[in-house]
Amino acid sequence: MKKSHLFLLFLIATIPVITFVGCDLAGITVEARINNFLNDINSDDRSDTYLNFHPTETELYDDLKLSDWESLFPSADRDYYIANLNSLDSSWVTGQIHSPNTLEWPKDVVFVMEKDGFSWYIDDMYLPAGPVPVIY
Repeated sequence: MKKSHLFLLFLIATIPVITFVGCDLAGITVEARINNFLNDINSDDRSDTYLNFHPTETELYDDLKLSDWESLFPSADRDYYIANLNSLDSSWVTGQIHSPNTLEWPKDVVFVMEKDGFSWYIDDMYLPAGPVPVIY
């Protein structure tokens, strides 16, 4: 009887700890990071969009904190989504960003990704996919 009570108390005490720690240990996948980026771009408040970029590897990181993203992603064209996402090489991810609200899209995009701990971050972004990154 005592063993079962001790075991039950142990489970009750460890489940919240495992759940809390497990969230950090799982990290953010490449696909989830890109989805987070698009969700931020589609948001009315774009102030957290820069958090999808690597804080030390992205040279323009401090500039991204102040960006309203209008020059790259006009808010009038909202509802951006990505198609043909190819993340077989996690460090070089390609796809097409679409917006149903304008004829200027889709645009080919390349995300150069950087892994930090358990999470992936965007390091550079080429839009349209070309020789010079728009964010680096």
